[in-house]
Amino acid sequence: MTAYTVKDGDCMSSIGHQFGLPWRYIWERGENAGLRSMRQPEILLAGDIVYVPDLEQGNAQRATGAAHRFQLAGASTKIRIKLLYLDEPRANLPAVVEGDGFTASLQTDGKGVLECRIPANATKAKVTLTNRDGTPEVYSFTLGGLDPIDSVSGLQQRLLHLGFAPGPADNIYGARTEAAVRRFQYKVRIVSDGIAGPITKSKLLVMHGS
Repeated sequence: MTAYTVKDGDCMSSIGHQFGLPWRYIWERGENAGLRSMRQPEILLAGDIVYVPDLEQGNAQRATGAAHRFQLAGASTKIRIKLLYLDEPRANLPAVVEGDGFTASLQTDGKGVLECRIPANATKAKVTLTNRDGTPEVYSFTLGGLDPIDSVSGLQQRLLHLGFAPGPADNIYGARTEAAVRRFQYKVRIVSDGIAGPITKSKLLVMHGS
């Protein structure tokens, strides 16, 4: 058993890929029950501890005289991106998703959502969206870089993604972050006190999508 310390950019998919194991097999171990109670598998915080079991030898019986293919479970994962403009979905627009050895030509659905299967160890993605007038828009993403909502940096990241301008995600709850929280609270029609309590965080999770 290895006690692995989570680093920036890690998620369970990338950890599973690193150790050559399906991420669910690691995540559902009893030793990780405490981590499961406070985290989502795709949103970990640097410094978290994940207990990874040792590899075990397995056997597979196959006929001779033929070619056989074996695929590592968990070698890929999926990203889901929702694109909006002034709260309206960027619906039914062509897009290219690429990065770290993968490229996919897709189209947003009626809610502005893109879903794309990617390698489990991918760390970057770029989305090129084509508007109805033919002009492109490019968005860059750091995969696995979203911190949990109960950290200040995770709060700042979500506010930033939604356009509330909290300043850099520096894990410091300063005046700019407080002002961004007030703007968000006003937007969702709750008490605008600049305090990121449970109600504010739950509303932010819903609007952000994770």
